[in-house]
Amino acid sequence: RDVARMGKRARRPRASGAEMAAVSFAALDDQQILVLAFLDPRTVCRVGATSKTGIFAQAATEDKLWAQCLARIFGADGHAASRGPSGEAEAKPGNAFKKWFAAAKDQPRQLQLDPCSLGFPPWGAALQVCGTKKLSPRAAFALWYVAAKELGMLPAFSEPLAAPLSGPFFGCWARLQRRLRSEAAPVLATLRPPATPEAMQELALMCRELQPDCAPHPLVSGLWNVHDGQTIPHFFYRQIVDNEPLDSREMSPLEGLFGGYSVYDHGGSLWFLPLTAAMALTRLLRGKIEGFKDAHPTKVAFAFGSYGRGPMKWMFVDVLDGSVACGTNTRPPSEYLPAAPPGEGADGLLRWFSEFTKRFEEGTYVHRPMVNEDRDSWGICLFPAQGAELSRCVTRGVEVTASCIYMPEHRAQGWGYSLAFRLLGTAEERGFQTCQLDTRIWNVELEGEERDTVRGDGVIGFFPILTDGGWICNLESDPHSQYEVEGRTRKSSHVIPGEFRYQSCSQGSRSMRGQFSGTLLMVPGTRKKPTGEPFHATLNPFRLYIPDFIY
Repeated sequence: RDVARMGKRARRPRASGAEMAAVSFAALDDQQILVLAFLDPRTVCRVGATSKTGIFAQAATEDKLWAQCLARIFGADGHAASRGPSGEAEAKPGNAFKKWFAAAKDQPRQLQLDPCSLGFPPWGAALQVCGTKKLSPRAAFALWYVAAKELGMLPAFSEPLAAPLSGPFFGCWARLQRRLRSEAAPVLATLRPPATPEAMQELALMCRELQPDCAPHPLVSGLWNVHDGQTIPHFFYRQIVDNEPLDSREMSPLEGLFGGYSVYDHGGSLWFLPLTAAMALTRLLRGKIEGFKDAHPTKVAFAFGSYGRGPMKWMFVDVLDGSVACGTNTRPPSEYLPAAPPGEGADGLLRWFSEFTKRFEEGTYVHRPMVNEDRDSWGICLFPAQGAELSRCVTRGVEVTASCIYMPEHRAQGWGYSLAFRLLGTAEERGFQTCQLDTRIWNVELEGEERDTVRGDGVIGFFPILTDGGWICNLESDPHSQYEVEGRTRKSSHVIPGEFRYQSCSQGSRSMRGQFSGTLLMVPGTRKKPTGEPFHATLNPFRLYIPDFIY
């Protein structure tokens, strides 16, 4: 009613409908601007629908209003005000929004996104385009709105004095959650609600402890505005703080949000820390690690991983410039590594988070068992499963794929690599039903050093027998009984579905650059009962290097 009365007072006396339609949003006085800008945007749309000539009806379509809504609610202004939460800026954003909406409706129980429930007019009216290279603020707001609804962040719409939501993280979080929901539900289940205002205030106080007059940059604190980390295992809290919070629990150490790996007896994953645990870990490191306080005065930990017997890894973000660094308990603070390439502004953490989301979406990182011998060891695996960093070669129907990860917490080994073997095609095409690995030759070429050739029998004690759809596990292929199979005896034989995969390490060097390649001698049939002449399957080279983004 108040809005309606103000609308009547704002109308020009004796003006025609055409004259009313020409009234500019700039003609509103400050009070009316505040009323419109701080209304729930859905209410603004309803106000616009009540009259076609009132000044508020005109204002409901003005870019200036929606630009203010974007800035107030999502913290998106300037360049971001003409983009969607994932950077959408197509020539026909209306079509882009329809596609986005159609994809979102694939999860109706979670999202319940009906066009009418958005409070916006029909598609054609709601998504007016200003130019061909950017979205109008109103169209951009529609995209931000849907992303916010998916993340459950809409209550803040009715709190006009609340700080803006972490808009720049919305697109990443929405995309990551959709992928987690379909591919890694156990990891999704560990995500906590947004950080409380009290925790955010504590972060601000801690920043002032780190450096006077220091405040956390919005692109840093925004990470916790959608999810306050993960519910992390008991033993992590025992390593970080003396007291265990009530929501910690016993769980697999491989369910960390930012992925992990397993090589021999050391493996783990990188966990997104709740804000209170992140601050506790930061204070612990500042007090116990010599030189940390001086080398990294404005850095706060946000992720933590424990890898096997002793090695630990921490990810830090600088609360002032947003840069991301990787530290370990095997390196002095002066040798901590940048975990994201430098950029413009304080968006280092956002780019680090966005790159991880992109790789998980594209299938570079996949949710699968980390340990070949343990089918229950599921987690987001950081060994690339596709893309430029995956080596692949097929020789007589034997596919060999390989990729590596840089392990900063294991300075001696340097890199971990993952190799997988499987059969392609048919027995008629290959000329054999099964084949078994006999010996292998690895060639490690590191920059500035002589080529290192390693010869050996099998791989880490296995001599896998490949067959259609999997590999045969018995005493001949696994003579040390490393692989656990229910009902297995010394005389039994079991077909394990899927590729045979194993992980190992390659030693680092001064240059930390090189490549890894080799050949595998395969015997048609088995080594004891060959059915053809042995042949060499090729392992194509894959790179050994320190990547721009470290996870």
